[in-house]
Amino acid sequence: MLLYDPEHITVTNYRKRRILKAIAESHDGLDNLFDRELVFLNSILTSPLHRQSKSPTLWYHRLWLLNLLIPARLRRATTEPFLVFVGTELDAVLKAGERHPKNYYSWQYARRLFSRVEELCRDEIEHLREPSYDEFLVSCAVLVKSWCCKHPSDISGWSFLLFVLPRLNPVSIRRQVVQQVLEYAMNLKVEQESLWVFLSLALAGSLPKEEREPVMQLLHTYQNDQASTDGDDTHKNRIIKTVAWITSYGHDLSIARPSSAFNAD
Repeated sequence: MLLYDPEHITVTNYRKRRILKAIAESHDGLDNLFDRELVFLNSILTSPLHRQSKSPTLWYHRLWLLNLLIPARLRRATTEPFLVFVGTELDAVLKAGERHPKNYYSWQYARRLFSRVEELCRDEIEHLREPSYDEFLVSCAVLVKSWCCKHPSDISGWSFLLFVLPRLNPVSIRRQVVQQVLEYAMNLKVEQESLWVFLSLALAGSLPKEEREPVMQLLHTYQNDQASTDGDDTHKNRIIKTVAWITSYGHDLSIARPSSAFNAD
């Protein structure tokens, strides 16, 4: 039924009641039950079916399942298996984003996934407060950056990368990610506005001043090079507007945010 009509609330509520009943009756085999439900959701949300892969009902159902699954799995699992699980969830988001461009619901799920993991790690769990989590976040950022460069017009993907960027440690990694995106845009003369919006916001608000300056120098050099050529005026104007926006707003927004939710009070 959900394959035919992914917004069928009655069916999703039935699946919720079935899971809650299994939890109430027994604690045995719950992992298999959760895993089967995730496989079922993957079969729809990452399918080539255009409407199904962007179903808000199914993504909210997956989030509901996540809120049941993560606390128990986080407490039992060692660091590596748990991070593999989170990475698998991110892979499903990336796949759904390919199936349906600008898939807001899938990327919003990814934000809530990472926020929930960080909340539990900060408040309850000690064993994930390790360099392995920072390394995992960096690998996720690199993966998402590569995905966004393949889909430069997808504002939802760029917005998620902006969400991840302030969480990266060390801070120099943030600069590297932003600089790699800029170099990609320069080499291919990318026109898509979504990419330049990402660069504007990242340079203005996600990097401290000392990390921002080298990238800004690169951007200024590129602007001057383009001004002296007979290239497309649309592309030149895009660069001019980007530099002007960062110059206008970057000072007020350049205070470094908490590098991780673990550091929050």
